[in-house]
Amino acid sequence: ETATIAIQSALTGHIVLSTLHSNTAAGAITRLKNMDIRSYLLAPTMSIIINQRLVKGLCSSCRESYKIGKKALSDMEEDTKIITSLEKLKKLGLVKYKTLSDIRFFRSAGCARCHGKGVFGRVGIFEILNVDADIADMILKEKGEGVIQKAAEEDGMLTLFEDGLLKVLNGSVSLGEIVRVIN
Repeated sequence: ETATIAIQSALTGHIVLSTLHSNTAAGAITRLKNMDIRSYLLAPTMSIIINQRLVKGLCSSCRESYKIGKKALSDMEEDTKIITSLEKLKKLGLVKYKTLSDIRFFRSAGCARCHGKGVFGRVGIFEILNVDADIADMILKEKGEGVIQKAAEEDGMLTLFEDGLLKVLNGSVSLGEIVRVIN
């Protein structure tokens, strides 16, 4: 009932902001369809979908950069999700490295500010799906969540994991925290 009211409001030109639970931005479309919202109503009323998570931020007072060891590097090279994400970020010009061993990661040992925990505050990681004409057309044609997600990613949308990885590389969060929250 609430979803129907939100869609009706959006159709009359009102800006509607709402929340719902979904694992991906494209998953929000499926979720609304499961609430009996018809595709022909969804396509013209959605302009942007933001998937978000809050993760524990590294304490900036005791944060330090480091290069990962050979064992961790070997494990990372076997993790196709990390490798694929790093390659995409590199291709988009968002990160620069020659080899994986060049990448600097961050950790926090703990200090008085963070009460010895190494974390302080929260950092948002986001997946932002722009519902452009192509995505709206896919919604109208009843394309599945996976098809829409893939098309958005091919159009440059960063996944939640990729945005998290960017924040790992800038020292905001640890890799372990991103892997814990996303997987």
